[in-house]
Amino acid sequence: MADQDVDIRLPQAQQDATNAKLDPAFLPGGSPNGNPIDRRCFNFPGNVSIGLLPHQLEQLSRLVSSDRPPMPMGAASDSAPAESADSTTSAKRGHGEHGVEHGGVHDREQNVTRPVESRLLHMGDFAFELNEKLTAISKFCFKTFRTPPSKALYLQLYHEFANIGMCVNGRKYLGNTPTVLAGPSSKMKFGVVGMGSMAHTFHIHGHRWLIPGPGAKGAAGLQFGSPVDTPVSQFEDTRIFGPANSFSFTIEEGNGFMRASPPIGEWHMHCHVLAHMMDGMMGSLLIVNGGESATFPLPSGQPCPTMPLNTGPQPPPDGGSGPKTITVNIVDFQHNPDPVNIKVGDTVHWVWQGNQHSTTSDTNIWDSGVHNSGHTFDHTFNSAGNFPYHCSFHGPSMHGTVQVTT
Repeated sequence: MADQDVDIRLPQAQQDATNAKLDPAFLPGGSPNGNPIDRRCFNFPGNVSIGLLPHQLEQLSRLVSSDRPPMPMGAASDSAPAESADSTTSAKRGHGEHGVEHGGVHDREQNVTRPVESRLLHMGDFAFELNEKLTAISKFCFKTFRTPPSKALYLQLYHEFANIGMCVNGRKYLGNTPTVLAGPSSKMKFGVVGMGSMAHTFHIHGHRWLIPGPGAKGAAGLQFGSPVDTPVSQFEDTRIFGPANSFSFTIEEGNGFMRASPPIGEWHMHCHVLAHMMDGMMGSLLIVNGGESATFPLPSGQPCPTMPLNTGPQPPPDGGSGPKTITVNIVDFQHNPDPVNIKVGDTVHWVWQGNQHSTTSDTNIWDSGVHNSGHTFDHTFNSAGNFPYHCSFHGPSMHGTVQVTT
């Protein structure tokens, strides 16, 4: 593999025969599967514990893998895997970033602990740690961003799915598509790939970039033996690419490529073909210092009401003569459309475009259970009337109605 302008591999002296071992210093939490978000827990004032009802313990089963704290950010030479967050012996490995010890061990300087995962109670975007007997809440926990690495690689796949529409890495709409994280001085290399059958354009708000190429000239420069670290383009801010087409580019925050300064904040990243963007082909680049709160959700996108939705088969335009299936999207804590108007015998097909939601009848007629993005649920209505429903996880604030006529 040729040397790149953004190389996150270990130094040659620490490599094996593959020459592809990655440096943990440039990985989130020191792991290719690490999480750039950490979780920190604080005791309530006066070490007061707050009681809870038995049914609230059901939330302990709602822990999803994406909420698990990542491995500690260690030095580049420390490639040993982190031990379980439930094991206090992992504190022997030392401190992670922000001076927080791991495994639920107390940080005396900041009065902060790492959570014990098996005792976390998740309520929306917040989490609470229960005591050892699971009878009371003892700590409040919130998420913070880890310190971003100085170098990072990102892969973006732009494509479309039948009956779903425009996607980035298999997802659509801001908040569901990838949000890539970097620091105010990170050197970032993006690889962008066009798939499917359509042409796209790639654009990031507030940023420009350079296309890198081989350092050698002539025929030698066309081979992979030459480092790919020499700019071969002028500054760019939008790039057109088609099916089976790819390109890479480099952005170094703070070196004058920016159109806005300081770079801290969230920058929209999307296809600039208007119909593709409005259909969900968008994500974001998030620039943080590290240590900022990640508990509160970032902005999320939703279908534009003036654009047709790619939600699968729809009833025929002439109304048809038999039972129909109507799609309702669960997105951005809403049901779209709401209310939904159908006739007796028709079926409502709910599609999850967000996490930790359910469709639950107010009168116990149906209950999908709580699921994440990509899940679907159907219910056929065989009698007329109004049928209100809600999300059992988020309560009556997230509700909808099915209106059935003869």
